[in-house]
Amino acid sequence: MKENFEPALDIILGLELRVTTNYPDDPGKLTVWGLSQVYNPEVYDGMPESEIKDIYYKKYWLAAGCNDAPFPMDIVLFDGIVNPQNDPDLPDRGNKELMNLIPENWQDFLLMRMRRYMEHSQKVYVKGHLFRVLKLYDKIKEFNK
Repeated sequence: MKENFEPALDIILGLELRVTTNYPDDPGKLTVWGLSQVYNPEVYDGMPESEIKDIYYKKYWLAAGCNDAPFPMDIVLFDGIVNPQNDPDLPDRGNKELMNLIPENWQDFLLMRMRRYMEHSQKVYVKGHLFRVLKLYDKIKEFNK
């Protein structure tokens, strides 16, 4: 639902952190507030918040069909497309696969993502990715109160 974009973005940015990173071992390379320059060539260090929000809305929220999804599936889909965990052998398949396999139940979608992280994440990132999904679950539960 469109009205959930701002609260959803706050949740996502809480998971991604409002920082810029450029770790040598991170396949995402330069990452600004969770937006990897590898997948978002328009991203640059020092980018203003308004441009960051615009990318998240147009390239992720709308692409995942979040305006048409009910709460909390809209937020779960948003996070799923922001951090899909691509198969290293098939880097473009991650988002497409997730979007084609969406179950009716948002909790099942989170479990599916956890399995995908365990199968495809670099070992050093698995724990962090799993905790991301658990934190998202907690945030959605808080949002529901």
